[in-house]
Amino acid sequence: MKINGTLSCILMLSLLAGNTKAQNGVSTPYSRYGFGKLSDATSGFSSAMGGIGYGIRENGKVNTLNPASYSAVDSLTFIFDAGVSLENVNYSYGKNKTNKKSSSFDYLTMQFRAWKNIGMTVGVQPFSRIGYESSTTSDIEGSKDDYNPNNYTSTASYKGSGGLHKAFVGAGYRILDNLSVGANFSYMFGDIQHTITYTPSLSSSYINYCLYSASISTYSIDLGAQYTLKMDAKKSLTIGAAATLGHTINNDASLYETLMDSSGDTIYSNRNPAIKDAFELPLTIGAGVTYRHDNRLTIGADYTLQKWGDCKFPMKEDAANGTAYASRTGYLLDRSRFAVGAEYIPNPVSRKYLRRVKYRLGASYSTPYIKVNGADGPREISVTGGFSLPIQNQINNRSCLNFSAQWVNSKSSAIGLTENYLRVCVGLTFNERWFMKWKFD
Repeated sequence: MKINGTLSCILMLSLLAGNTKAQNGVSTPYSRYGFGKLSDATSGFSSAMGGIGYGIRENGKVNTLNPASYSAVDSLTFIFDAGVSLENVNYSYGKNKTNKKSSSFDYLTMQFRAWKNIGMTVGVQPFSRIGYESSTTSDIEGSKDDYNPNNYTSTASYKGSGGLHKAFVGAGYRILDNLSVGANFSYMFGDIQHTITYTPSLSSSYINYCLYSASISTYSIDLGAQYTLKMDAKKSLTIGAAATLGHTINNDASLYETLMDSSGDTIYSNRNPAIKDAFELPLTIGAGVTYRHDNRLTIGADYTLQKWGDCKFPMKEDAANGTAYASRTGYLLDRSRFAVGAEYIPNPVSRKYLRRVKYRLGASYSTPYIKVNGADGPREISVTGGFSLPIQNQINNRSCLNFSAQWVNSKSSAIGLTENYLRVCVGLTFNERWFMKWKFD
């Protein structure tokens, strides 16, 4: 593939990223709770390796999970990395089964050498996604009358949309040949919107409509470090660690309630007092180790802990005089994530194309960070695999197309809903020597 073909791929992925971002790319009732479905910070290579990254350190790979890795970029390189995904979800609730498809924007990053020993990265990636639409119907106890021998019913319709994104700039500094540190500074933004509509079957009854909403605008700071131990000329071990500082979000949460008749005319409306500083982000810490052999084999393992249990979140709850909309701790849980991954390339300098293809495998397990009806939310198990196809041009073959497939099982006994995801991710890593000095005879 020539350079102009690579640039065409960049344009295509950029346009596709803009379109899929608007679609949000998630459809799960579990996104009704907390900030929605969390998006772990992965890139094209990482998504096929179980999401590992704390110990990944390699020129040519943009690894946003640990900003210390940015210092590995060389002085002649400019990297553009972008990815989108397509998702097919099978839902199972008792004997009921259904299926939904969606697409989403995954990441868009650029990396380059800023100064000696300092690499920089800028980009945007999702933090969480909200998207669901469901309904339940239940009897209204004691509603029998002369016209209806059975109880009347009430249908509760739930709908949610929104999510948060992170736009960030980061830098990694190589202090010593084997020691680097780094930091990301992010601007987080997005909207959260949940609606509940209670519609009774009795036409003379009122319809109750509730809107929970918030606009989020805040910051996030990630810190990272990596230490590489050279075991011999071909073997190395990199230990990495990263932390994201937790803090209170200085944004409000609001609840708007409306009572309407069957024709849609408002009978009563009430805007509850806004909850000040209603949200908190957790302290997140993670560590990992990666072993590399002869630039052909990479094996790694990561662990991440997010202290959501210490964070307050707004919810409507029972109170002595009815119900109250309040923000407090106890609605969320600490989340742990374990991940392992591997990458193998038969021969990175071979003239045979297939021997330069990178093959990847991974798996992960994560505990829930939300509570559903007072019980623990869904845990997630995933198995991943993929490959990276080098793009050939007249200068080098460092650019590549990344493909990965992920199977994810999400299950909770709280509501008996099981979700099985098949997610296909496509990414482009445009990695060219833009700063070379050319000599002409």
